[in-house]
Amino acid sequence: MMITTTKRVYLSMLLGVVLAGGVFTQTPDPHELRIDQIVNKDYPNLKVYVSVEDESGDPLPTLVRGNFQARVDAQDPLERLRVESFRLTEEPVAYSVLLSVSGRLERALYYREEAILSIMDVMKDDDRLSVYTVGTEALPVFEYKTREEINTEAIRDISVTDDSPNLYDAITGVYMRKRNEALRHIDRKVIIVISDGRDANSRFDRDTLLRRAAEVNVPLYSLGVSVIGANLDRLNGLSDATGGSYQFVLQNQYDQIPARVRRMMQQIHHGYVLGFRVRGVPADDEYHQLMIGVTDREVELRSFKNFVARKVPFPFWLRIVIVCVAVVTILLLLVILFFYRRAERKKMGITKRKCPDCKRRMKDDWEFCPFCRYMPPKKKKRKDSTEG
Repeated sequence: MMITTTKRVYLSMLLGVVLAGGVFTQTPDPHELRIDQIVNKDYPNLKVYVSVEDESGDPLPTLVRGNFQARVDAQDPLERLRVESFRLTEEPVAYSVLLSVSGRLERALYYREEAILSIMDVMKDDDRLSVYTVGTEALPVFEYKTREEINTEAIRDISVTDDSPNLYDAITGVYMRKRNEALRHIDRKVIIVISDGRDANSRFDRDTLLRRAAEVNVPLYSLGVSVIGANLDRLNGLSDATGGSYQFVLQNQYDQIPARVRRMMQQIHHGYVLGFRVRGVPADDEYHQLMIGVTDREVELRSFKNFVARKVPFPFWLRIVIVCVAVVTILLLLVILFFYRRAERKKMGITKRKCPDCKRRMKDDWEFCPFCRYMPPKKKKRKDSTEG
C-alpha cells in the first residue's frame, strides 16, 4: 500500500510526539531532600537523619556515601563522613502522636485509632510510643511505652471533646517533653500530628513553637484532615519548618488516614543516617548552618538546617578517659598497699605463721602469742566471740 507524502508527515509528527513523550517520562523528576533531625549532644561529632524522596514521596533506598556531601557554614570542615541506611540499623525511635479530638473530627476518630495501631505494627522492641490528645494542652493517653506495654483499650477509649483545640500549646508541650529522662538514650525522635489544623486560644504562637522545635531538633510529620474550617496550611508550614513531611486527606475520605500514616512510617524508616566530625567550627553555643547535598545522575539537591554547636563540658571520650584513669589509679593504689604491707611484715619477721588460738600473724621466733598472753580476758573473750 502506498503512503502519501501528507501521511508520511503526519506519521513523522506522531512518532516524534511519542518519542518525545517517552524521553520526557524517562527524564528524572525533581526529588525532595530533607534534613529531618540533627543530633549535637557529642559535638563536634554530629549525627544527621536525612530523607530523600522522589516527587511522589517514595523514598530512594539505593544511595551510597558517594552521593552525599555535607558542609557547615559554607565550608567543608568535615572528617570521616559515614552514610548508613536507617532501616539497616538497630536504632530505636521515640514516636509522639497528637490527635485532634474536636467534635468536627468525630467521623475520622475511628481511622485515627487504626493509624496508631499501624504504627505499633512496625515498632521494634526498644521503640517508645506516646499518644496525646489536643485540647487546651497536650493531654497524655499514655507516654513512653514499648509495644508490649501499650494497652490498646486506652486507644479505643479516646473520645471527642468540646474543649478548644489549642494546637500550638499542645505541640509546644510535646517538644518540651522530649528532654525527658526516659528518652535520653534515644536519638531518633518523631512527632506525628493528625489534625484539621485549627487553633483556638493558644498562649504560644508559631515562633515560640519553632524555637522549642529548634532546641530539640525533632521533625514534625503532619496529616491534615479536611473539614469545614480547617487550616491545613498551618500544618504544612510547621512540617516544612521542622524537617518533617506533610500529607492530607479530603473530607469524606477518612478511611485513607491509616494508609497515609503508614506512608509516613515508610518515609521515617527509609531515610539515611549521616555521621561526621566537624573541624574549624568551635563549640560556642551559637547557631550554625548545615548543608546536605545529594547528587544522583542528573539530579542535584541541597537542604539546609540550623543547629547549635553545643558546648559539652565533658565530651564523651573525655568521660571515658576519666573513668578509666580513676579505675586504674584505684587498682594501682591497692596493689602498692598490698606489697607495702607485705614488705613491712617481712622486715618484722612475720611470715605466714599464725596463732592457733587468735589466728593473728606471729613472728617465726616467737615462743608464744603476745596477743593471747597480754590481752585482757574480757577483751579476749569478746574478740573470740566476734571471730566465732
